Amino acid sequence: MEFQAVILAGGRGSRMYPLTENIPKALLPVANKPLIWYPVKYLETAGFPEAIVIVSKANAQTIGSVLEEFRVMHDVKMTFVLVETAGDEWGTADALRAVKSKIKSDLLLLSCDLVTNIPLHLLADVYRTYNSTAAILLTPEPDIQEQDASKKSKPCHVDGDIIGLNETSQLLFFCSEADLADNLTLSRGMLKKNPHIQFHTDLIDGHLYLVKKWVLDYVFQNKNISSIKEELIPQLVKGQFQSAHMIPKPHPYTELMDSSFLTTPAMPPEKQSSHPVVNMTELAADSHDMLDQLALQMSSGNLNGAEDHVISCHAHIASSDSLCIRVNTIDSYKQVNKSLSMPCYASTLYPPTDTTLPQPQQQQQPARGRGTVSSDSLVGQFVSTKDKVSIKHSVVHSHSMIGEKSRLLLCVVMDHVKIGDNCNIQNTIICSEAYIEDNVTLKDCIVGFHCTVPRGTDAKGETFVRESEEMNL
Repeated sequence: MEFQAVILAGGRGSRMYPLTENIPKALLPVANKPLIWYPVKYLETAGFPEAIVIVSKANAQTIGSVLEEFRVMHDVKMTFVLVETAGDEWGTADALRAVKSKIKSDLLLLSCDLVTNIPLHLLADVYRTYNSTAAILLTPEPDIQEQDASKKSKPCHVDGDIIGLNETSQLLFFCSEADLADNLTLSRGMLKKNPHIQFHTDLIDGHLYLVKKWVLDYVFQNKNISSIKEELIPQLVKGQFQSAHMIPKPHPYTELMDSSFLTTPAMPPEKQSSHPVVNMTELAADSHDMLDQLALQMSSGNLNGAEDHVISCHAHIASSDSLCIRVNTIDSYKQVNKSLSMPCYASTLYPPTDTTLPQPQQQQQPARGRGTVSSDSLVGQFVSTKDKVSIKHSVVHSHSMIGEKSRLLLCVVMDHVKIGDNCNIQNTIICSEAYIEDNVTLKDCIVGFHCTVPRGTDAKGETFVRESEEMNL
């Protein structure tokens, strides 16, 4: 195929604690399916027969078993590449080096936490039209709200990116808001070639990339690159306007795979200068085949600036009415469950007759009492409810029990949760195996894995975790 698909699923999801206390981020339940199900299904819809999935050794067996249970491995053949994560220093580019020996063509890279209905061919069209080194998906900043049942919704700030584009959507500047210094510096060469630049602060990186194969060679040789978004993409963007002599020459290249990096954390900044830096422009030029070079020689255009086009980065900007959410924060986890409980979005991700969920014939659905479930709520399999239960604007995952006269509003309830009688729960996430006793009132709370909220509790804006976890904290 033109592209080999690689799903990055090795992250621990530390920013989503306590949701990820007992489950890897890739398996967080989203609208009654594991999170990683969505990028796999996305690849299947785009016609990919196989994919490489990068996972940590600790979670590989669990992720494989869940994907098998949800039958997606019958549609997309998956090769798992196991890596040893090395604490917080392990990055997406570090994981990418582990698949170098398996990559024979250009790459499609996507994160396991991406949920989108944007057709992949839109990004591929940009990649092919401009023969891009890298094409990335940009999406308008999601409208993630801090919702309150009694007050108006308030926008929730998302750390965004500062992105400069020209009229052809070529990436001229790319920097995360958190990494930007006090002054924004632009190169004279870039300004000379692009006097008109439009800067955006309302777009974010969707973590969906199409890149040339030589970029993986560049990452493999330059061990100082740890993050695809924070380091690799900005370097490629800057490389469009750098001359070859401005970049140090590399040490002799070896095709031998060095597996030592799998257990070695990234070098600290003070030691990075001792590592060789690869000549990006020459590596890109060497990757052009003979037909590319012949076409360049026979071109009637101006060849003086031909080397400027050896590296090029472009973007596709998603429309504001499309669904594109990165589930990498607690707020975005709430938002994606809310969005996928709405039929207008769910039907664009998979057909209503989708059979990827197991449908056991031998088990009988538990009884449900008389109550109210709003049309924009989603209730999973084997959920038991008693009389006078009210579920509005919420997602309740499988094998949970909800007691009599209990009310859920703007909630996400994970698997195997038990909620007692006469509970009033609003804008709250309840993790798996939690127990909410009778007469509990919760608002804007998080209840961690296997945690019990005592009878009669009245709480707002609190996080409940097990005693052992409190000791660790």
